[in-house]
Amino acid sequence: MAFKRFLSGLCLGFTLLGSSAVAQELNPAKIAMWKVESKQNTIYLLGSIHVGKSCQLQSPRIDAALADAEKTVFEIDFTKVTPEDQIRLGLELSNIGKLAPGDRTLKESITPETYQKVSQKLDSIKPANLNITLDDLNATYRPSFIALQMQGFKTKTVGISGQCGIDKILTQQAQQAQKPILALETFDQQIELLKTILSGSSQQNLEEQFQNVINDDDKEQINTLLNSVLNGDIKEIEAKIQESCALDPNLCTEMLDKRNIVWMDQIRTYLQDDDDYFIIVGAAHMVGPNSLITLLENENYQVEPF
Repeated sequence: MAFKRFLSGLCLGFTLLGSSAVAQELNPAKIAMWKVESKQNTIYLLGSIHVGKSCQLQSPRIDAALADAEKTVFEIDFTKVTPEDQIRLGLELSNIGKLAPGDRTLKESITPETYQKVSQKLDSIKPANLNITLDDLNATYRPSFIALQMQGFKTKTVGISGQCGIDKILTQQAQQAQKPILALETFDQQIELLKTILSGSSQQNLEEQFQNVINDDDKEQINTLLNSVLNGDIKEIEAKIQESCALDPNLCTEMLDKRNIVWMDQIRTYLQDDDDYFIIVGAAHMVGPNSLITLLENENYQVEPF
């Protein structure tokens, strides 16, 4: 599943392997934004992405929303995430990915030719200071976890960084503007979410999964989704999500639908406040029949593009 592999790979690439900033200019003029007005206030909603190719963000609409809003809201408050939290997350996710009694190893699951090519691919994409081989991974981790780790390595080779996510950039801007930062979830809740993603990673079609890794097919998938978010291509984002949810409805229910319902309880409270709010969450939460936009419209709020 391209969408799930994309999310999981980026999480592993950032939390387990670290990340670095990419000095490129970015001007997401078409990025998806909405505005909701109640009798009391205005709420701005931005469809974000948790990674990026640039740590520079230039958008008059984002600037206007941030200037008008008295408070900002993110999925989690990054200012409260400590280095120790990130280490703890890495250890927990690594433990989930370990082989259990009776699990087939990667070497047992793919052809010898493919295994050799995967080994060569790993050597070409892993960080220079990481002294690890495919045999090391094969002896310790489930095949699906190895695939996700390698996708994490590859995100760095195409210039994608967790530190350059739109939410990270706007957290810094909110701090600089001395705007209060609120969160829809805690860091521990997101740990549980990532553990759910990894626990549900498919052990099927491994030959195909690793052929994609070898041939760099997943690079194109990652860039396509990233560009779709930055260009505000709602149809493309929704198509990717529908494709993925059709293959794994339960995971999408946990990742998107249930969280949207919980978040709506907080958003209703925000709409009763005198202060204006700027809400920044993943773009996947903004599209589809159970999206935040749809839930707001179903409650007769007028949601308009901004």
